[in-house]
Amino acid sequence: MLRNLFRKGTTGLGKLAAQVRLLAEASPFKASLARLIEWKMVETSPAYHGGALRAELTETGKFWGMELACEAQLEEQYAAAKEFDDKVRADRAKR
Repeated sequence: MLRNLFRKGTTGLGKLAAQVRLLAEASPFKASLARLIEWKMVETSPAYHGGALRAELTETGKFWGMELACEAQLEEQYAAAKEFDDKVRADRAKR
């Protein structure tokens, strides 16, 4: 959730729940959101219409969101580099 909020910015709770493939009314989503609010990583505010809420990262949440996003990027880069090395080795073995 932190990584998605860091990448997307302030967003509605329904959209955030969809990004993590849960329903906004699901217990795991509510528990995760409550824990992030308790840890002061996320704040909620009223949306523009009705009783909907929007989630926004605090400074602490932005720090940890950046850490998670960069970590995921490094994992993707390592996986891509390994895949490339495997292809090169396979091509050399064919020769």
